[in-house]
Order: sequence, then C-alpha cells, then structure tokens
Amino acid sequence: MKQKGSIWFNENNEPVPVKFIEPFTKSDEKSVQKIIAKAIKIETQLQELKQDVEKAITDSLKNRAKHFKADITQRTHTIKAFDNTAKVTKKGQQIPDYDAALLSEAKSCFQRYFSKKMGSVEPWMRSMFMEAFEKNGGQFDPKKITNISKYRDKDKDADFQKAFKLCDKAVSLKYAKSYIQIYLKNEEGEYESLVLNLNSV
Repeated sequence: MKQKGSIWFNENNEPVPVKFIEPFTKSDEKSVQKIIAKAIKIETQLQELKQDVEKAITDSLKNRAKHFKADITQRTHTIKAFDNTAKVTKKGQQIPDYDAALLSEAKSCFQRYFSKKMGSVEPWMRSMFMEAFEKNGGQFDPKKITNISKYRDKDKDADFQKAFKLCDKAVSLKYAKSYIQIYLKNEEGEYESLVLNLNSV
C-alpha cells in the first residue's frame, strides 16, 4: 500500500486521510502486509530450495557416472540419507507427442485396408481402429493410437503394416516437466512426503 504520512492511497491512487479509515480496515491492512512479507520470503526460500535439489540431483548423477565410468542420464533419480531416514526424488513426467501429418497418413492407410478387407474383417475391429483416430477438440489421442499396436501382427497386408510404421514414427514420448518430492520416515518406518509444493515455484 502506498502511504505518505497520515495519508493512505486507495486502488485508484486517491488520497484518503487515515482518520477516515475504519479501525478494522487498518487492522486488515496490517495483517495483509505482514502475510505478504512472509509469503514473499518463503517463496524465495522455496525457489532456492528447488535450485539446491536440482543441483544435488545433477551432482549425484555426475558422481555415479564418474564412479562407474559410464554416461548416466536419467529423468528420474532419488538420493537418500545414509540411514534411509530421508530421501529426495526428482521424477520426469513423460507425455505423448505426435506428428499430425503422419497420423493422418496412417489413418488413410487403415481406411484403404478396411475397404479392401470389407467382409473379412470383423466390424468391431474396424470401429476400434477408426475410433483411435477420431480427434477430440481437434487433437489426436496418442494413447488410443498406441493401444491398437498390439494388433500389428494380425495381417501382413502392405497398407496395414505401413499404417503401423507411420504410427511408430508419429507417436513419441517427451518430458514435459520434472516433479520434486522430499520424504521423511515417520515412526512407523514409512516415508511421508513434505508438503512444499516445489513443483509450482
């Protein structure tokens, strides 16, 4: 809040003499400023803690790579206290990604296949395959497309096999975000996560 002597300024930057401000409003202002100051300090500490965790995980992987004389790159890694009373974990979240052009081509291959095999392919199979390529909100669902891959050996037809190869090229996994969790063992010997919400800072 902007303040100048006994004058407070409201959200419209209009001056208001303190004597005209209600006591409860003054009390609220004091509480809000105290809370905000603490919140900013805690946020800064959490950001520093997150950086410390990132560095600790990186150093741990480098030390292992040096010890085992191997290139170690992991999206998920855990470091533990010597007595296992605490651990810090960083997990990389994988999300499916895809090439829309390749999937559209794969769909066309499947359509040609089912047109050729009309009468010899069970309706449920055609329906399942076509549903896998239906767009939701203008987007393909890579998980649905990946689920039909178990049927790739059902037919050696050229269009059928080409469609699966296109799907293999089109669908991939990428790491979207890393999640950090810090755990302590409780009296029962089980790990409990500390509620720090480091992933949002």
